[in-house]
Amino acid sequence: MSSLYRYVGPADLLSTDRPGTAVRSPADLAGWLAGRDPDELTEPFTYVVDLDGVLRLAPRRSEHVGCAAGGPVRAAGEITFVRERDGWAAGAVTNQSTGYCPRPSCWPEVAAALDRAAVPHGDDLEHAFEFRRCPGCGQVNVVREEEFDCAVCGHPLPRDWNVDRPDPAELVGRRITGVTGAWFRWDGTAPQGPLHLWLGFEDGLPVRLTTAGGLLEVARDQPFEAFRVPEEGWAWEVRPWPAAGPLLGAYVTAAREELDEEGRRTRPVVECGGARLDVLGRGGDLVAEVSPG
Repeated sequence: MSSLYRYVGPADLLSTDRPGTAVRSPADLAGWLAGRDPDELTEPFTYVVDLDGVLRLAPRRSEHVGCAAGGPVRAAGEITFVRERDGWAAGAVTNQSTGYCPRPSCWPEVAAALDRAAVPHGDDLEHAFEFRRCPGCGQVNVVREEEFDCAVCGHPLPRDWNVDRPDPAELVGRRITGVTGAWFRWDGTAPQGPLHLWLGFEDGLPVRLTTAGGLLEVARDQPFEAFRVPEEGWAWEVRPWPAAGPLLGAYVTAAREELDEEGRRTRPVVECGGARLDVLGRGGDLVAEVSPG
């Protein structure tokens, strides 16, 4: 599952300057590394994977947001390179970026970018960092040794990633231009309701509604591509959601998340003039219903 990460660091570091150097081939990587001082080659470099899935590099201690020219990314962190018999290969890779705070699950995006550039790499992140925003003071924390307490104020940190979860109120006033669903088909059986829904808007990134461990999740990302695994008998179908008609072209007039007695997210509700979208989680499944507003 591909997620997109917006910049969440200090505003004074936000940069829309020229992005980092794109690496699309071994020659691109070799050329960029040839321009580095020998001492730099022993240190990790700043990297991002941009919206097009391209690896971009900048010298160490460069800001990730500068490497991304201020835009959202699919992954970010630090990376080293080692010289092998046939050229350069990726060494240690991390998701250490306090500007974007990506989940460790961004690794497949890094691996795919390196594969496209034909740069050999390992099987996973060398060091995986977990980031959480404190609900008490707002400080972004790096979770260490499973200690989910804010290092600044001591407030308990959530187990789920929350650094840049969209506030449903941000959707108000935006026009819905499309709703895409993802259905899981197993062994030829007809799919039931969608397990993921993406609300597309005429401005900004789509917003995905899904379930995570039985709890509802709202995230900014793009619909993934449909794919099949014939040898295992299952497939993902990704296509427009047939029930979305009343929502298309409508402006969001209200949006909120309803919580259960334990404070868990149970139902995002989006109202669009004469229609209302309710999204429920039932036993880990997504149930989406459109009704008159």
